[in-house]
Order: sequence, then C-alpha cells, then structure tokens
Amino acid sequence: MRRLIVPTVLAFVGLSVAFALLRSGAPHRTGTPLRSGTALLPAARPDPLVLISERARVRVVTITDGLVEPWALAFLPNGDMLITERAGRLRLLHDGRPASAIITGIPPVDTRAQDGLMDLALHPRFADNHRLYFTYSKAGERGDTTVLAGARFDGAKLADVRDLFVANACAAGGNSGSRIAFGLDGTSASGTNRRRHRICARTKARSCG
Repeated sequence: MRRLIVPTVLAFVGLSVAFALLRSGAPHRTGTPLRSGTALLPAARPDPLVLISERARVRVVTITDGLVEPWALAFLPNGDMLITERAGRLRLLHDGRPASAIITGIPPVDTRAQDGLMDLALHPRFADNHRLYFTYSKAGERGDTTVLAGARFDGAKLADVRDLFVANACAAGGNSGSRIAFGLDGTSASGTNRRRHRICARTKARSCG
C-alpha cells in the first residue's frame, strides 16, 4: 500500500507545481503549444547578428522593418534619418520608427525594373541652409534617364525642388543607378550608370556612366 501512495503523492505535487507555474505566467520553454486561454509572454527579440572580419566585429541590429525597398539614407543634425524608398517616397525615421506622413515634394519617379528614387545627401552646410540633393529616374519620350536634383527641407516637405543635372542617357531598360559625393570646396558630383549600355558608358559625348 505504501508503494502505491508515494508515487501518487509525488505525481500530485508535480501537477500542482506545473499548474502554479502556468498561472504565474512563467515562460513556456518546451515549445509545446499551451492550452487555450493561457496568456503567452512576448517573444524575445533575436540576438543581434555579429559579423567577424579580419579587422573588426560588426554587430548588426534591426532598427526598423517598416520600409519598402529603401535605397539611401542621410542623418539629420538631430539624429533623425531621411531615407529614400525606390518607389519614389522620402521617409523620416524618428526614434527608430518611420513617420506616418510621407515627405512631399519628390518629382514623379520612373520605377520600371530597377529604376526609382535613389541616392540622397545633405549639403555640407545643411545645418545653415537646409539643402539636400537626391537622384532619381525620370521618364522621357526616348525612355528614362538619371537626374540629380536639389531642394530645401523644412522638416516636413521639400521646397525649391530643381533638376540640377539631367543625364544624356535616355534609354528603355530601367537599370539606372547613381551616387552623390561632395568635393572639399562644397561642389557636388553625381555618378550615373546604365548597366545594359556598356558601349554608351564609354562614350564621352554621353553621360551613360
């Protein structure tokens, strides 16, 4: 009789402890689904990805996943970020979250294939003049081409938007690309690319690449 009572008592104690843990909200570690009506704790964030190179360890942390095809970014003096999305949207990232409102003022953007709103750069004296530059694909009668544009950012929208350089590289294909850089004297330069037109890129009379 004693042999029967001891296992029964132990089993009852074990069930009582398990029930108490479930009611207290203790994390469920076995991976087995809980019964209906049991509250689950928020899932833990995955550990940051660490990439190891010959000279440094790079820790990769996701800031936001609320963007669609981001292309380029620029840090504002207050720590916020401006980010271009290929579809032609300019977004503001504040405290790690994209603002709900889209920054207006971007011209119509050709988004065929790999075309779209591309690079973004602040003027070296942005804190004083609030000017920025961006590149985008512009549609035309003979196809699309890359454009370098400038504007003034007032915190919510772009003003005084102007095309500063329109590449002589109109073609159908939708594979334009570009980057913006500044010289030591403050002048801006933009590179252009037509991936499918290698011969045109080597022609000095055209600005294909």
